[in-house]
Amino acid sequence: MSHQQSTTIANDFSYLFFRNGASFQINYDDDEDEPDRQETESQPRKLTDICCSKIVQNEYLTEHACDVIPKELFYPLFRAALNSTHDDICINILITRWPHRVFRLENFVKKKLTSLKMLLCEKTALQRTKQAIKYSVIIIPRFIDSIRQQQQSQFNDKSLSNLRILDVTNFPVVELILRYISTHCRLAEKETKRNQLIDIYNQQHQHLLPVLKSEDDENEHHPINNNSVHSTEDLTKSSSYPNDQIIIRFDCIIQDYRTYVELLSALRSSTPNIHLQICTIDMRCIGLALVSSFLDHVDKRFVHTLRVPYNVLTRQNFKYFLPRLPCLTQLHTLDLSCNFIDFRLNQDDLDQFCNVLSQLKHLKNLSLSGSPITDRLERILNSIEQSLEILNLDFCSLCENDLRSLSQMSIRHQFLHLDLGTNRLNRFMHTLLIVLMKQTRLIVLDLDYNRFSSNDYLELIACCQRLSTLKCLSVRGPNSLTTQLAAATFIGEHYPCLRSWKIASPIEYSLNRFVGNQEQNYLIETIMPYTMFVNEMNKRAKCLVSIAELSV
Repeated sequence: MSHQQSTTIANDFSYLFFRNGASFQINYDDDEDEPDRQETESQPRKLTDICCSKIVQNEYLTEHACDVIPKELFYPLFRAALNSTHDDICINILITRWPHRVFRLENFVKKKLTSLKMLLCEKTALQRTKQAIKYSVIIIPRFIDSIRQQQQSQFNDKSLSNLRILDVTNFPVVELILRYISTHCRLAEKETKRNQLIDIYNQQHQHLLPVLKSEDDENEHHPINNNSVHSTEDLTKSSSYPNDQIIIRFDCIIQDYRTYVELLSALRSSTPNIHLQICTIDMRCIGLALVSSFLDHVDKRFVHTLRVPYNVLTRQNFKYFLPRLPCLTQLHTLDLSCNFIDFRLNQDDLDQFCNVLSQLKHLKNLSLSGSPITDRLERILNSIEQSLEILNLDFCSLCENDLRSLSQMSIRHQFLHLDLGTNRLNRFMHTLLIVLMKQTRLIVLDLDYNRFSSNDYLELIACCQRLSTLKCLSVRGPNSLTTQLAAATFIGEHYPCLRSWKIASPIEYSLNRFVGNQEQNYLIETIMPYTMFVNEMNKRAKCLVSIAELSV
């Protein structure tokens, strides 16, 4: 696949994998901007890395290196091919000649999609996502093509690849590549069935073998009949795939019904040649009934993340879906956001949901965004025995009792990432501040659009300085220019660890854009032009300030 094609795919599909800053499980300990890590990366390059970066600039040098270097040097060589070239030819050569049995893509990429920086900077997240898409578009088809070509090149002098397990988890796989994988699973299944039928035929007609041999001897002295040639070829077994098992471990993100059907067909195939191990299942706008059917056929031992936002949800298919979750024994992330599961309407639904949560012993990340749980949060948190690390309760109609439950359960649940946005928490400021003070591990805090007044907003900023581990604070909402400048000054003086502060544009700028009053626009631009405001905020806050357009 050419560089131009892969770049086009990245541009077309990148929006699928950029939702709320990240689509994969964030490693909150992976902070790329830590001083110790920066010092390590600024050290002089090793001689091995320099040589590898020169070799991968030329495909002939790369081909020759594969014949002479020890297999341990394939790792720096491939890392250089990913980072130093703009052509995928050398990457294709290395995959084709890979000497190891396992290839894990994440081991060769420094700028990972699981880094904390994916949440801190939206621009960085989008750039990395596009690049990550390109990697999977190049490597997965080349891996499948290389194992198919081995049968044809086994008589050549070149060493064959030993690669049998391809792991591209934590990288987005576009739906085009998912269909490519599915197609080869079905081709392998058809080839296996055809070979089995040939074996059955040969076993049932063994007594005809002497007759066929004598006919072959006669054909050497007589003109060849085309029909006999075709019949003989039909009985020849094919071997496009290796006899041993090929494993592809990946994450699937699906929102197209055709892709869903093809991948489900691949999972149902009975081929022993290709085994699909799906670790992350992300299905949007598919329908929860279809998601349930998909879970019945996936290898449940490897699924650790399940995201099913924006699906048509009724009480019937919700009850049909829930019993399948305990079978996912390694599940640590459950995202049910934007499904509007109203737990206030039926106590039986809540009891069944809590019973399922109690059976998920590895659950660390729970998202109920968009589902009203007024006065039900205590019941939900009590059903989870282990400590949650990530809790998303955005737009969940929280009441003060729910905040009290968060406060009381702080001994068990110490969060790394807490999202309480769009809940009108301005009504319960005192209780909210108590909740925050009891969280000692908090790294990311989202409190967007909670209708905080200027006094509430500044009080919240003053309170959060006590969260010594906080690195990302999001408090988007309508605030005045002077309030934002005052908050920026306080943050710059009292938040030494904060790396990202996300706010909305001050109401003076945003409202004037909607009203369209030229005189007002001129007045505010005279007081402080918008570009000057952005520079002043970054200067005062001493961290990355992300300013979004104010929602009205």
